[in-house]
Amino acid sequence: MPRTKGSKNRPKINTTKDYASQIAKKAEAESVVKRLLASGMSADEILEKLK
Repeated sequence: MPRTKGSKNRPKINTTKDYASQIAKKAEAESVVKRLLASGMSADEILEKLK
């Protein structure tokens, strides 16, 4: 009985992810938002600035 086509036959791709850079980006974005909130900007103003 022949093997069915499936996940075993797909080519291997680089599945390693750079988690450190993702964490750094998130931490940087969080610090920016905290700094803007501390300066007295409202959440609506921050959202408008991000657009």
